[in-house]
Amino acid sequence: MGELEELERQIPGALSAGASPREVLEVILQTTVYAGYIRASRGARACVKVLERLGRLDEITGTQLPLDGRMPERSLAEERKKWPPAKSPEEAAWRERMVGKYGWKGVSTRFRTQNHQSNDAIHIYDRVDPHYLGLWFDFIYGELYPRGIIDDRTRLLMMVGVCLALNEPVQMENHFRGAMLLGATPREVLEVILQSSAYCGMPTTIQTVRVLDRVVKDLGRDSEFTAPR
Repeated sequence: MGELEELERQIPGALSAGASPREVLEVILQTTVYAGYIRASRGARACVKVLERLGRLDEITGTQLPLDGRMPERSLAEERKKWPPAKSPEEAAWRERMVGKYGWKGVSTRFRTQNHQSNDAIHIYDRVDPHYLGLWFDFIYGELYPRGIIDDRTRLLMMVGVCLALNEPVQMENHFRGAMLLGATPREVLEVILQSSAYCGMPTTIQTVRVLDRVVKDLGRDSEFTAPR
């Protein structure tokens, strides 16, 4: 996200490959959580500049989400059906406490898409600054992640690439697991890593493949990883 000139060169290629201008912009906006607002904003401005040059900016301005996003389309009852089963009665009770305390719109997305992750950070913020935790749930999980412009599988594969670029190993492993939970294959996750070699360098990608290999074995999906194509 720091290489704006290269980003501007890649955007026309993404459009030529079939991505819509709205999808390209969405990938950039979704990086806000890890790359930060300043870098994501620079990327968004670069995207707008390219779309203006190509005469396709109206495809952005004509496809805006309403101010309340996807919230009117969502239902807690329907989303509960997509939550992975709680690992224990204690976890089930804790989930209900989180919904009661922070509301369901962000908490539900967290349970649905990232139930494999540790809840340590949530426990800490719930104890030391619950107001911030509420903001975190509402912005990231309640509004940004469920925007629906790109599907969860694609979004999580994209976040694998973002974590690679930032050399963020902990969240990268979480997104390996999340992407595969939501439909990506081990081979697709590997391909994201391999395609990143030119920009992230071989040392980073080699270390990342080792982590993926461990995760795939841990999930019992090694045969998918190694099967001939």
